[in-house]
Amino acid sequence: MSNVFLVPDKEKNYQSYMVYVLTIIWSMVTGIVVSIGFFYFPKLWSRWLILLSIALFIAVFNLILNHFGRTWTASWSLTGMLWLFITIPCYSAGGIFAPGILSQMSVILTAGFLLGRKGGLAIGLLTVAADFLLAYLEVIGHLPAPMVVHDPISRWISAIIPFGTVLVLQYYSINHLRSSLISLQREIIKRKDAEKQNDKTIHNLSVREKELKDYKYALDVSSIVSISAVDGTFIFVNENFCKVSKYSSEELVGNQHTMLWSGYHPQEYFMDLVTAMQQGTSYRAEFCNRAKDGSLYWVDTMIVPFLNEEGDVYQYMSINRDITREKEALEQLRASEERYKSIIAVSNTGAWEYNLDTQRVWYSAQYFAMLGLDRTDGVWEDIEGMSWVERLHPEDRERSTKIFNEFLMSESTELYESFFRMRHQNGDWVWIWSRARRLRDKDGNMTNISLGTHTDISERIKSEEKIKESEQLIKKITSQVPGNTYMFEIDERGLPIRGVN
Repeated sequence: MSNVFLVPDKEKNYQSYMVYVLTIIWSMVTGIVVSIGFFYFPKLWSRWLILLSIALFIAVFNLILNHFGRTWTASWSLTGMLWLFITIPCYSAGGIFAPGILSQMSVILTAGFLLGRKGGLAIGLLTVAADFLLAYLEVIGHLPAPMVVHDPISRWISAIIPFGTVLVLQYYSINHLRSSLISLQREIIKRKDAEKQNDKTIHNLSVREKELKDYKYALDVSSIVSISAVDGTFIFVNENFCKVSKYSSEELVGNQHTMLWSGYHPQEYFMDLVTAMQQGTSYRAEFCNRAKDGSLYWVDTMIVPFLNEEGDVYQYMSINRDITREKEALEQLRASEERYKSIIAVSNTGAWEYNLDTQRVWYSAQYFAMLGLDRTDGVWEDIEGMSWVERLHPEDRERSTKIFNEFLMSESTELYESFFRMRHQNGDWVWIWSRARRLRDKDGNMTNISLGTHTDISERIKSEEKIKESEQLIKKITSQVPGNTYMFEIDERGLPIRGVN
């Protein structure tokens, strides 16, 4: 029951708040009126007790209605009960001259507060009609003798009470009007600020919309784009997608991605893709697809999932780049490298590539093999890129490095060629015939990349040394023999080619 007397929230439910406040005000006014009645007319205590009971009932009844959300019913109920509570006693308290007649002005004002313009007007007209009826009954002598005879002071007090009520309601209404005007002004300012912010937001959205259109146009022109549902069904494909796949948009939209599968990739190739799609993360890979005419094409694909507010994927965007030519070029390069490596392997020649800018050297497996090293093709990442110098014979090191440096620093296109000894892994010295040439770029300009070979000529050197030793031995022997001595070279037909005396 105590909750009935709690003040309603003025901001959330103003009508309920007004019913509550006016009920309390009228209860206080009624209490004052009854108190005065007890003081001036104690013999009529039963009348005042009945009026006080009725006033208490009116207050409690309407507060209960208001508390349980029947605010509009409580508004009409309170206004009607107050009007009857004031008007009916006037019939037995002096008619049109009864002090209670003045309180009807407060009821009319209360009706205006609670029932609005039309309700207040209705109560006002009803009051005018009722007061005319009381005046008419008094004129024709049908009004009963007054039960309460007021003196001037009691009449003045009775008049002050409704006027005080009017003043309270007037003050409240003016204060409320002022507060409302201030609130309205603040609201207008807020609305203006909100409109400015809204205009700014609309402008920003327009700018963003234009940017998005520009981005979409740029993406649409430069990339192969498709949008698909969660089940892999095409929802949208752009013109580039149709060109590379050789299908029309009508043939693609509504069908599955599987219509482009080439069978090139094994099933395991798609496992990471499936995992990424289930987790709602982006995924990038290269795919080989089959076009409508049966030809294969390669695309570098970025798949981006779109998430709803719950974080679930509702569609995917696929952004692709045609890399078919790149793949073909890489395949040709791979084939060329294979042919190059085969030639190197067959010729038993070690290959190397030196980049002066990065100071990195690439060596072939045959290069390592002729030095007794069991290594695959690779890069030695040393600071100076001259690790081969460490294996040079001390007698050949200065001369060989000088020749190589002159080759690197020159702009000449002549072939680099040098002979030197390098230490084998077993400690022996291997004679190397080194040749190289600077490479040119696509425009014909000289680069800092040199491509060369190392050939093991140890056996050839040994053979030449043996021949020289044999010639010296023959010369020494013949110098000790009297007479003339000749040495001939015989061709395949058995005829002498030349002779040495």
